[in-house]
Amino acid sequence: MNPPFARDAMCVQCRYYRSIDDHHGARHRHPPQFSGEVSAKEIHRWRSPLVGAHAWCGEFRPRIDTGAQDAELVTGETDGTAA
Repeated sequence: MNPPFARDAMCVQCRYYRSIDDHHGARHRHPPQFSGEVSAKEIHRWRSPLVGAHAWCGEFRPRIDTGAQDAELVTGETDGTAA
């Protein structure tokens, strides 16, 4: 059973989640991981972990509703200036 906060902290609502389809996405919290010598679903061997849209974890961070979301992910900056 999911804890009560999980309803508000699903992967699909996290800033690190990038949707693949209606039910799955990739988690981009850390660099891609080596997926082994053979991967039936893709040509390259590095990938981000796949997660269910309605799953949850302890590293949830809510999405930012501004256009600066992706800039913050990459640089850690929220207003265009260095911290």
